[in-house]
Amino acid sequence: MFTSIGDLFEFPTETKLKVTYDRPFHGYSSFPPFERMMIDNATSKDVTQKLTNIFLPNGNDNYCESANSYVKLTAELDKMVTRMVFESYCVKKYYDSHMESTTHSLVLLKYTEPEKIGTNQGIPSHTDKLFTTIIHQNRVKGLEIKTKDGE
Repeated sequence: MFTSIGDLFEFPTETKLKVTYDRPFHGYSSFPPFERMMIDNATSKDVTQKLTNIFLPNGNDNYCESANSYVKLTAELDKMVTRMVFESYCVKKYYDSHMESTTHSLVLLKYTEPEKIGTNQGIPSHTDKLFTTIIHQNRVKGLEIKTKDGE
């Protein structure tokens, strides 16, 4: 599965640019030192199939099923973690309505190796605005977390 995802970034730019959405920064974009694909409503089999058709017009049921399975598993993990958070704050009664308003996006990133001059920072420090973010680094050990007090 992850080899196939990495392969998506090897396609010509004109193919990658076919992954589009009306919302800014959704779909394919390139901001050196990384490329990004943000796929909205990723748990929909139709969305997975559409993405497969863009990159593999002759079809590839194996890839489509594998991608769909991965997205569904991470969505289930998100639901479990979210339920645990709601329960720990004693607001379980709001969980169902929260999940009804939730959609799942899949963001794929490919980084180029940073220059050895200055900082090795790929993406500037930022705060995810989502309720939960699940990160799978796929053998890349580059995630750093900064605390509120700057450490």
